[in-house]
Amino acid sequence: KNFLQDVKEDDPIWTLTKLSNAFSLWIRDTYHQRLHKGIDMTPFERYQISIRDYPRRRVSEENLQEHFLVTTHRLVGKDSTISLNNVAFEVPPEFIGQRVEVKFSQDRPSDVFLYKNDVRMTKISPVDAQLNGQIYKPSPRISDVALHEIKNTGAIK
Repeated sequence: KNFLQDVKEDDPIWTLTKLSNAFSLWIRDTYHQRLHKGIDMTPFERYQISIRDYPRRRVSEENLQEHFLVTTHRLVGKDSTISLNNVAFEVPPEFIGQRVEVKFSQDRPSDVFLYKNDVRMTKISPVDAQLNGQIYKPSPRISDVALHEIKNTGAIK
């Protein structure tokens, strides 16, 4: 027997909702409780064996989110930055000149992570334009000034 044979024709008008509810009840109360020759047991009994012998593993939310990150590759410039979606990001200097893998979430494109050999290394941040725009003025060292003065006076022969 199948579902359509079990449907009672006491009500000739079936709405989609009523048909769906009747099918759900039939699956739960009839189909899953009936002996099936192919597996020599009921589907419900087979399911119980499966969950006992093959327990489900739960994946952590962080690990799950890791699988949905967008992956791209960028070449790190001499200034230790990469460009991603028209935003410059600072990368550790040891990656200058290397092609790196970066991943980010489409929900949070500003959260960008640097990877090396499929292992997350660090979160990288956008370049701080205000800090980066400051003029670097190193103070002269005494030894540099002294050598310069000695060369110009001709004291070194």
